[in-house]
Amino acid sequence: MSKIKFQDVLRDSIQSLFGTNPSAQEIIDSYPTAHLIGTDVIQTGGGTFFDIFAKKGRNEWAEVEKLLLHFKSLGVRQSALIRGDFLLGYEPQPYDVIRALVFEYASMGMNILQNFHGLNDASCLSGVAQAVAEAQDAGYDIIAQGTICIEDNPNITVARCLAFADELVELGHKDFI
Repeated sequence: MSKIKFQDVLRDSIQSLFGTNPSAQEIIDSYPTAHLIGTDVIQTGGGTFFDIFAKKGRNEWAEVEKLLLHFKSLGVRQSALIRGDFLLGYEPQPYDVIRALVFEYASMGMNILQNFHGLNDASCLSGVAQAVAEAQDAGYDIIAQGTICIEDNPNITVARCLAFADELVELGHKDFI
């Protein structure tokens, strides 16, 4: 029988718990058993991680790197939520910026980039997928994980989700959430 593996999303707790905004060290101190309870992947980057740390006057890259190094030392893989070619913001970025961010994350030990676009537009995900493929070719252990956004909308059908999954696979995405 296969073991159940868990993925934990620390980012959601940071942005949802009444603005607690813990430091990397506070996160590490509060979660000493991640590796003992079947946690396979912890989301330690992307999304609001940078925003929260920066707003608190912290060095956001140093905070994320501290989390990466800690959980990697416990054998837990790392993931980051990426808004497709918009990366961590709300405007599309040029390919050189996309590639630089992907390679920076890869060099820090990030294993999975959860690549998503809220409207399931594959054209907005292609730059990240391409940069991840280049990082893999350079020897980094990183994948682009496809994300299918589902909502209560008559335009989102099983057939459209399956077609979008095919598009993600064609772009090079591995695994899905």
